[in-house]
Amino acid sequence: MKAMLRRVTAKKRKLRFEVQLTLQELTNVATRDASVWVKVKCPGCAAVESRRTKLADQAVVWGETFPLVCNMTVDDASNVVDSLVVRLSVRAAAVATGGGAAAAAAAGGGGGGGGAFERLGVVNIDLAELVGVRETERGFLLEEASFNAVLKVGLAVHQVAGDAMFRARSADDAAS
Repeated sequence: MKAMLRRVTAKKRKLRFEVQLTLQELTNVATRDASVWVKVKCPGCAAVESRRTKLADQAVVWGETFPLVCNMTVDDASNVVDSLVVRLSVRAAAVATGGGAAAAAAAGGGGGGGGAFERLGVVNIDLAELVGVRETERGFLLEEASFNAVLKVGLAVHQVAGDAMFRARSADDAAS
C-alpha cells in the first residue's frame, strides 16, 4: 500500500527544452485569393501567429522562425518523456478586391487582427517524439482539412535544463 501511495504522489522529473519552430511553406492549397497565416499554440507558452501571406500558385512560403521554451516531464516508471503537443492552426482570410483598407479590414486581411477567417486545417506535433533529434524538417498533412495540403516545418530541439536520462516518446508509446 505504501509503495502504491508513493507511486501516486511521486513528482515527475522536469525537463526544459528550447524549440526553434520554422514555418517553411504550405503547398497544395485548394483556396484562391486568400491571405494565409498560422497560429502556433504550445502549452505553457503564449500563442503566436505568423505573418499573413497572400496565396500564390496554390502555395505560401514563410520561412519564419518561432522560439518556444517548453517544459516537459518524464514518467519515472518507463523513463519516457510525457507527450507535449504543439498545435499549428492554418487559417485563411479572403483577400478583398477593391475598396481599399476598409474592405481588407472587413475581410479580416487587414493585418490588424480580428476579422473573419476560415480554418483550413491543423497540424499536431508531439515534441516528446522529437527530443532526441537535434534538427529535422518534416512535411505534415493538414488534419481536419477538405483538401490534401502539406505544411513543411523545420524543428530544432535543444535541452536547456533537467536530467538527460530519458527516452523520446515513440509512436508506439503514444498508442498505449
